[in-house]
Amino acid sequence: MQKEIDNYRKQPGTFVPEQKNTADVPADTTKAAEDLAQRQKALSETLKNSASDVSELNQTLYDLSQGESLNSDEVYNLLEKYPQLSSAVSKTMDGYKIEKSALEGLRICGGFALTKPAPYLNRAKAV
Repeated sequence: MQKEIDNYRKQPGTFVPEQKNTADVPADTTKAAEDLAQRQKALSETLKNSASDVSELNQTLYDLSQGESLNSDEVYNLLEKYPQLSSAVSKTMDGYKIEKSALEGLRICGGFALTKPAPYLNRAKAV
């Protein structure tokens, strides 16, 4: 049978794909499954962290909308996570405030720290 396949491959205009050693298939499949499991775990962790970040940003927005000020620890923690908020922080008599639009922009992005504003953040301000 192998001789017939070899002869067929030699004929012009024909193509027979190379046969893969089937002994490698289970190892390849196992490796792919392990890789997929690791990626799913990383994605799950990212989504969990994003949900936590959005929740924190929602709480901060709520507190500010109720007229509350942030204390220095809260501002420090936010700036440590989101350094791009530094230009949106202002000192008040009671503590600190952060511009609502800056917090909403981060919330829309799922809490991901942006190095430059995303184009859709401007649309979010207009809503």
